[in-house]
Amino acid sequence: GIVTFSRGIGEWFLGALVILSLVFPLLRYLMLKNAKVFMAAVLLLYIVYIYNYSSSVLIYMNLFVKGFDFVLGMWYGLYWDKINPKIRALAIPVFLFFLFYPTEFVMNEAIKIVIPAAAFLFSFSLLENALQKCKLTMINWLSKFSYELFLVHHIVIYAVTPYYPDFMDEAIDFIKMFGKEIIFIFVAAVAAKLVSDIIIKYIWKVIDNLKLRAVERSGE
Repeated sequence: GIVTFSRGIGEWFLGALVILSLVFPLLRYLMLKNAKVFMAAVLLLYIVYIYNYSSSVLIYMNLFVKGFDFVLGMWYGLYWDKINPKIRALAIPVFLFFLFYPTEFVMNEAIKIVIPAAAFLFSFSLLENALQKCKLTMINWLSKFSYELFLVHHIVIYAVTPYYPDFMDEAIDFIKMFGKEIIFIFVAAVAAKLVSDIIIKYIWKVIDNLKLRAVERSGE
């Protein structure tokens, strides 16, 4: 009944990522043992769980629900190159349907998130060959901060959005708010990258020193 890392320590998905990363070796073992049986079992448990959901935690913040997304990503990583491009193309109308459906689509909240996300991934992947032929200097540079952007974007949005009214009549007001959030997100991501690089460099230095001492002791 408590969202992971919700007590002022950080965002819920950071706690979920930590926990899922810890259980990743077990999930990987089961996936490699028999991917079809494992995915079928996970999918069955997922459907039963979300349609009998009773937790006070919002469903899209639930650790087990996000665990399914995590396992789905593992499945993509294992079979991505084996998926026929024609099958990926079937995801385009699915994504467009969710994008342009004029009113709120009645569907389980968990599925409403995962299907458009998967459809977008499959659809956008069709551009891979074309993008590989382009010079994507800006994208390559931004990709260096992609994880930091992921970590800070919600925190910045939560901090900036309350300063604006819930309903904005003028599009320019929304553009101003969104523009500020983009700037603050970028600055926070760069800062997080610099700090993390310093910490990682220090950790590797400590590890190298420990290895050197171990070698010296073995020589004695």
